[in-house]
Amino acid sequence: MGQKQFDKNKQPEQTPQEDMLMQPILAQYRQIAQDINRSSNEEQTEAALAPIIDLPEASQIALLKALAKEKITAAADVALAMNTYAPVKAVRKEARRALIRLEGSNVYPEWELPTLMSLSEAVGVDVFAGLDEAEDEILDGENVVELFLGFWSEGEYESAYDLLATTSPLRDNLARDEWVARRNAWAAEAQPARPRVDVGYGLEPELEEADDELDESAEDLDAFWSLEMLDVASSSGIPELPTATLTYPVTGRHWFWAGYTFIQEDDGLRIYSIRDKGAEALQLPVDELHQRIQEIADEISAMSEELEDEEVEEDDEGVEENEQDELDEVEEDEDEDELDEDDLDKLEAMDMEELTWFTKQAMHYCDALIAQAPQDEAAYALASQQAMIVLELERAIAYFSLVAERFPELRGDVLRTIGMVATDLANGEEEDVDEEDEDDEIVEQTLTADSRFIAIAEKAFRDAIDTDNSNVSNYLLLADLFIEQNRIEDARTIFEQAQALSTNPEDLAAIEVGRARLARLQDTPEVALAHFQRAAELAPNIPGLWYNIGDLQLSLEQNAAAEKSLLKSVQIDPTTTEAYADLATLYMEQDKENAALKILEQGVTENPFSVELMAEQSMIYIHKGNIRRAEELIEEAEEIEPEAEIVVVIRQVIELQKEQQRQQQRSQQRSSSNKKSKKSKKRR
Repeated sequence: MGQKQFDKNKQPEQTPQEDMLMQPILAQYRQIAQDINRSSNEEQTEAALAPIIDLPEASQIALLKALAKEKITAAADVALAMNTYAPVKAVRKEARRALIRLEGSNVYPEWELPTLMSLSEAVGVDVFAGLDEAEDEILDGENVVELFLGFWSEGEYESAYDLLATTSPLRDNLARDEWVARRNAWAAEAQPARPRVDVGYGLEPELEEADDELDESAEDLDAFWSLEMLDVASSSGIPELPTATLTYPVTGRHWFWAGYTFIQEDDGLRIYSIRDKGAEALQLPVDELHQRIQEIADEISAMSEELEDEEVEEDDEGVEENEQDELDEVEEDEDEDELDEDDLDKLEAMDMEELTWFTKQAMHYCDALIAQAPQDEAAYALASQQAMIVLELERAIAYFSLVAERFPELRGDVLRTIGMVATDLANGEEEDVDEEDEDDEIVEQTLTADSRFIAIAEKAFRDAIDTDNSNVSNYLLLADLFIEQNRIEDARTIFEQAQALSTNPEDLAAIEVGRARLARLQDTPEVALAHFQRAAELAPNIPGLWYNIGDLQLSLEQNAAAEKSLLKSVQIDPTTTEAYADLATLYMEQDKENAALKILEQGVTENPFSVELMAEQSMIYIHKGNIRRAEELIEEAEEIEPEAEIVVVIRQVIELQKEQQRQQQRSQQRSSSNKKSKKSKKRR
């Protein structure tokens, strides 16, 4: 029930490498579909799907998107099987969307789930009916709401209409075509875009009294969602569009909170009614809003303490299991213990989701409090803090913008914060652009969002300078933004303005570091090194400074100076793991294996979760021929981050070395056997 964002979701970015991984599997999906249809149990089905499930998550999602365009039964069979058995929730959801798109082209799966109900029962309209309770449901209430809001927000009103109950008042007694036509007309005016949806439960939701026909087993689900749109009069005629509790005028994003009830129909679970919880919150008295916010805070505090207690109990159990007199029992129950740990992880994830839902509910109450008591500074502080906690950065900017507008004494600091948060948000948008995505509209929307937040950040920093033109930090942040955008001349101008304002050594050192970054962009390492060294003269303890000096000295083959700089780096800032790795590389080039191992051991002691340093150690032991020690180290790294690229590569090298050793042993055994045979013949 985690967050689902249709324009900027949490699906991993599909890189060209992952697309290359996906293409061979896509070419054989018909064979996979045949294997699925021949399977008679769950194990055989999962084995047939293994080539897909073994792919990275982004490649699985890319493959399912491609299958949705194939429009043949085999593609639907694979999609349904992935929806049922894929271990990653984001992949299961993409499989479900593929099924719905295939259904829109009248393509349905023929595969029947082994040991469960037939596909005609499981698919119905067909993707919308549920599986047996023992398996993941194809569409439960959460899924219905997510899909409804996703289709509705993306303008796929036909699919959205089909997710409403036949007796739902939300249909306005309109036929499908007329209902869709009205939404299309509204969308032409309101221009909805970039929806973000999170479905879950509020704190002790008040279930509305259901009619006899309502499914009493279906709980009231909350959706915390947002949408960019224009405010138009025709919105009042769209009953499924709730009242926004907060709007950010710069982007036009509106935030909503609504509750949904359901009816079980022949085709599956359908939405019956929507309760505008945001509008209800806006009508509550100030005292009651404070009370509800406090109740949620108390609940979150209790849940947090419970999670901490569970972690302590789990650690205590782990200690007990390691007692010598229980070792045999632990080994026998190893598989069962692993399942228990997985269950605990799932429970913890569920608790974290609940914390997120409660926090979002509290934000809507804060919105109502801000609307009714706009001079209550504490409400803005609480709301912005909550938004940052749940990573709703644009919403945080909306709150900060209100503070900058309504509290002049805080304007300078808040504008600087807006700039920093908008920069982070722009970088996040940029990371989510999939250059291989065939949906040009999505790519264009994401790039547009990225450029907008860059513009918001620039304006905020410039406004901060206008508000307090003596604060050097404002200039440095703006220059940093320009450097990220490769706007070299603009950054240089800002550095000159900043230098004229201050004689403070730390400010001047920060300016020199910025100029060094500019020189690196222009590929002039000697100039960059001079600026870094000047910064070190002014403020020698800046984190990362001596590593940058040493790194540049290495590139300029100033190895003796580089060693001194890197050693100073690990002394001043022991968390800069790259410095240990560079020193180890330098020592290995000088055939100083022991020195390399010693500096890496020091690095791991200071950074016990650095799999990169463990992998570097392992490589040196491979070089020394000590495969056993190399494997011990890589096993430690695998426990921390098993999918890290360097860990996977070193594991492959170790397995290759072990295989070569086995071949050498077999060869020696054969040679020894031949010699014995020859001696025996001579004696005869």
